[in-house]
Amino acid sequence: MNLYWMILLHLLYDFHWQGQFIGEYKGKYPFIMFIHSLTYGMIVGLPYIIVKQDVWSVFLIAVLVVSHYFIDTLKNKWIGVTGEDMWLVYIDQFLHLVVLVSVYLVINGMS
Repeated sequence: MNLYWMILLHLLYDFHWQGQFIGEYKGKYPFIMFIHSLTYGMIVGLPYIIVKQDVWSVFLIAVLVVSHYFIDTLKNKWIGVTGEDMWLVYIDQFLHLVVLVSVYLVINGMS
């Protein structure tokens, strides 16, 4: 799977496809954040599983889910302090990009 598709799926789901309910409550309830992270991992990782069909696909989804959960949780915690630190969204997206590129490079170097 091409890295560009992973980034496109990331951007589409993390902003548009997550829905209003998830967008509103993921920063307030850890379970909703987990659901957001799990669906994110599946949407971004599923095409890779379909194309590659190897054991590293499980690794990909696990890393995407766990990293997305922690990055978004920290972002929401820091933004929640003042409500004015929206610039943290750029750091959040940069960290997600680093994870996507790193996982892509590791998995494609292993197969």
